[in-house]
Amino acid sequence: MGAVESLQNKLENAISQTTFIDVNCWYDETNNESLINYDGFAGFAGWLRNKGILSAVFTNAQCIKYDPLTGNDNMERLINEPAARGLYGALVLTPEFGYDAEWFKSYIRNKIDRGFVAARFFPKKFYHSVSEPVIGALLSELEKLRFPIIFWHGETDFDAIHAICAQYPDLPVILEGNPGKLLYYNRNYYALLKNRNFYIETHGLIIFKEIEYIVSHFGGRQLLYGSYAPYNTTDVSISNLCLGVSGEDLQHIAGGNMRRLIGGIARK
Repeated sequence: MGAVESLQNKLENAISQTTFIDVNCWYDETNNESLINYDGFAGFAGWLRNKGILSAVFTNAQCIKYDPLTGNDNMERLINEPAARGLYGALVLTPEFGYDAEWFKSYIRNKIDRGFVAARFFPKKFYHSVSEPVIGALLSELEKLRFPIIFWHGETDFDAIHAICAQYPDLPVILEGNPGKLLYYNRNYYALLKNRNFYIETHGLIIFKEIEYIVSHFGGRQLLYGSYAPYNTTDVSISNLCLGVSGEDLQHIAGGNMRRLIGGIARK
């Protein structure tokens, strides 16, 4: 057996024995920037299952192309369809969601009941700060619920992420490698791993053997598998993970860590 065939067998075996949760999937009705051909939400979910990903966290592209409130509601409808078994939602939030504290408490608890497991913020796209006066009310409520939040590294800065991690220690904070390459900033995000509530989604970890390095120095409990599908295919992100990490570390990163975060969300 040649080297290529050996690696292919290793990859196939790892995928077949691993239960994935892809924390970085998007549903885009226009599908005009996608590397994946799919027919509707059910078709996209079926495509993921064929790739070995039975569970995923979806954000609706409407949230940043049109309106977060509308996009969140449309995502809720999609993840509660019969074909969406095992699929979750991620909200997009902006400061005005926190203007009425009682409304937001009701809103976020309703979304949790309807299958949402994370919230995204886009400070640059929506022209707002991540300081305490601007989104502190939202972050305080989300921390009470242990409801994970997600930032693209290009949407904020590492000092701001550290400040949030420090001020809200029970709030899981996830960093994703969008929209540019994450690799230029590894000295920053490695340091942030000292915050036990800080996590990195893996699709942007593309330095040679970077995932292995992080696992060997920091452990595998703060990495979460993601692909950024459909704008990326899942092949590279799965291969990068499964060919570099094995055993318990692979199971934690592929899905176990995100299941732990989902299980930690307060339901009342």
